[in-house]
Amino acid sequence: MGNLYKPTRHDQSVALGASALHTPLTQGLVGLWRMEEALWDGTAGEVFDSSGNGNNGVAVNGVSTIAGGKLGRGGDFTAASNHHINVVTTWADFMSITISAWIYPVSDAAISAIIGSEIVSGSATQLRMEAGSRVVTIFANSLTDTSHSSVGVSLTLNAWNHVVYVFDGASAFFVIDGVKNNIQAQGGFIRMRSTVHIGRANDASPTRDMDGRLDEIAVWDRGLNDNEADKIYNAGLALAII
Repeated sequence: MGNLYKPTRHDQSVALGASALHTPLTQGLVGLWRMEEALWDGTAGEVFDSSGNGNNGVAVNGVSTIAGGKLGRGGDFTAASNHHINVVTTWADFMSITISAWIYPVSDAAISAIIGSEIVSGSATQLRMEAGSRVVTIFANSLTDTSHSSVGVSLTLNAWNHVVYVFDGASAFFVIDGVKNNIQAQGGFIRMRSTVHIGRANDASPTRDMDGRLDEIAVWDRGLNDNEADKIYNAGLALAII
């Protein structure tokens, strides 16, 4: 009898991605960066988009993956080295959106951007942890209320925190570690077109680069409901999508 083949982590990830196509959480999923790659070296397309939409990224300034992600490997970002990931997307403006991320901040000395975009036609977007207070803010000058922050909850340093931002076209809210936060009426749209950055607000604001780890970054072109956000937090994004 021949040797039995033992699936590798990559094979398992591909299999999980295929099974995800039959589950509701894949509906409207336009970007999913699981950061499971063993090595990044600045090669185009090396940061794989598991949503199937081809929005693969490239690591900039030596940002690397490490074994200590929230699920498997994760990205390890150092603000002083201006670590970030560039993704040239195929996205149009979002009339509704959900952004989900696991974040492990190691410092609150400066703003730490989770995801951001370059200015296109006068508008750009940043999801970030604020300095000092460690509250989460979405800043988008294409929204009616351009700056919206979580209230009464701070992210914990040197620990994994789950952050979800939901905008459904009429209202917006955060879900921080499974708890819904600061629901408010909201109009406008989210502009995240052309170059999108993971771990950076935009190229004009390198002092807002991420200081810590990021994992399982996901973007949907719809507003997830409470049950879906809870499922991601309780199971971990990759497990929830399966």
